[in-house]
Amino acid sequence: MRFLICESMKKILPFLFVLLHTVTFSQEGAWVYFNDKPNAQTYLSNPLSMLSQRALDRRAAQNIAVDIQDVPIHQNYIDQITAVPGISVMAKSKWMNALHIRGTQSVINGLTTLSFVHHVDFANKTLNTNKNTNTAASGLFNKTLDVQANFPYGASAAQIQMLNGHLLHQQDFTGTGKIIAVMDAGFPGVDTTDPFLRLRTNNQIKGGYNFVNRNANFYTGFQHGTQVLSNMAAYVDNQLVGTAPDASYYLFVTEDINSESPLEESLWVEAAETADSLGVDVINSSLGYNLFTNAAYNHTYQDMDGNTGIFHYQHTQTDRLYWLRPDPCVYQFQELLRDLDTTNGLVVSPTSAGGPVSITLQSTYSNEQHQGSTLSLSFKLWPRN
Repeated sequence: MRFLICESMKKILPFLFVLLHTVTFSQEGAWVYFNDKPNAQTYLSNPLSMLSQRALDRRAAQNIAVDIQDVPIHQNYIDQITAVPGISVMAKSKWMNALHIRGTQSVINGLTTLSFVHHVDFANKTLNTNKNTNTAASGLFNKTLDVQANFPYGASAAQIQMLNGHLLHQQDFTGTGKIIAVMDAGFPGVDTTDPFLRLRTNNQIKGGYNFVNRNANFYTGFQHGTQVLSNMAAYVDNQLVGTAPDASYYLFVTEDINSESPLEESLWVEAAETADSLGVDVINSSLGYNLFTNAAYNHTYQDMDGNTGIFHYQHTQTDRLYWLRPDPCVYQFQELLRDLDTTNGLVVSPTSAGGPVSITLQSTYSNEQHQGSTLSLSFKLWPRN
């Protein structure tokens, strides 16, 4: 097909390109957090409606209580956010009671007027109010593996023996009865190649999901996941034996090899929640995020404090930490904490006496600019009588 472009169209086309470019990049990523989970009690009274029996058995064996974080996000909240013009829901997290969304800054900020929305948090930290913003260098880098040499290893004895994995195998620790979730960039070839034939024949692949493409085809993507799985599950007589050849596996694609964005963090959380609900025993994930394609989303060194970003701890007003000694003496309590660890230079600074005790733990470290910094953790403890 041939296209004819008149002189006037030649003048208009650059304008349209600029306009489309502006519209495309005005889309922002953000998390919208909700106030509550209205149907929580219904789920907590019927835990099998949100967790598998294996997940409940694992919780019981490890003394992990089922709580409100296991409750799914209220579907009516999801529906209302989805129905907002200009908003796209990209991922969700029941643990954080939040959705990962995309839209313009104004539309996303408008969600805070909804009664059930607690707050929104933009991936671009400069758009968040009342928060410290640090900038970092551009996050463009090669996400593929740089192979320097190929060696004809043959049998895999050396890699097993260097970690004493063969001693565990001799004691029958081969993964039998355990389920491992692998979260990575893709698993091409796992469904066809010989090193995974034993895995397929014995039905040790329990299932999986491609969170990046939102479909059930997890035998695609980048081969890093295949390589990671081979270290654990591959088995070829006299050639290759993984560290856990008798375990069963769920395969989850959460890493998008084509770009680096905060959405991948949300997909990781969503996969982890799925793995937990299925009752897996171990999550294997060799993924990490701090630099993104859009440098405005980068996590700085100062952000790596355990309280910033999608993985930070979400505390509530009802959280309580208790110490087991009813004696509220600050001095004795200070010595008790110091006895826990005397190697990290922690300074215990009680700020009140009697009743609840406010404690600040401080530790000095050298940051990436070789400057001395102090990391502080403050919390309150109540005596358990």
